[in-house]
Amino acid sequence: MDTSPSHLIANRRSEIERQLSELAMLTGRLREELKELEMAERVLARLSGEARASTGEGEATSSHRAGTTKPEGTPTVPEMILTLLEEVKDHERRPGLEPKEMVQKVAERWWPEVKPEAIGSIAWRMWKRKQLRKEGSIYMLPETNKGPDASTPEPSGVLVPQPHESEILSAEDRQDPLGGKVGGT
Repeated sequence: MDTSPSHLIANRRSEIERQLSELAMLTGRLREELKELEMAERVLARLSGEARASTGEGEATSSHRAGTTKPEGTPTVPEMILTLLEEVKDHERRPGLEPKEMVQKVAERWWPEVKPEAIGSIAWRMWKRKQLRKEGSIYMLPETNKGPDASTPEPSGVLVPQPHESEILSAEDRQDPLGGKVGGT
């Protein structure tokens, strides 16, 4: 038996590939069984006259159907979107994400069976409500308000009112620390 490092690595890779193949086959069989069980559940409900929730299109729903129900304990979709946008801004130095990137990151982190519509539609609504900015297909965190009428969120979550423009001194009315006027001609 060859115990060279390259041979050991090659053997381990082969073993991992074999296990992944087995898992893929098992996953496929389990998905098929899940579909069959959902179909059986619908048929039984119809035959027994059992009342079931409807999607509005006449299709029965199941809380076990992949992608329709968020796993317990996951944040709300808006919270997920905001968290992801903060992370890409801070860690990846990117301005934002496209919906398909959000879906991929949500699936990797919180909700493996998420459907693209669950993320894209909420991101769009957040943009319409001015909770997000959008340039092309990229959603971004809103710019911080810097205007005189804006309220600035503090880290504690408390909104601190900014002075009204009537309360702000004009350049002619301001004086420098030495007693002279600032901003005059």
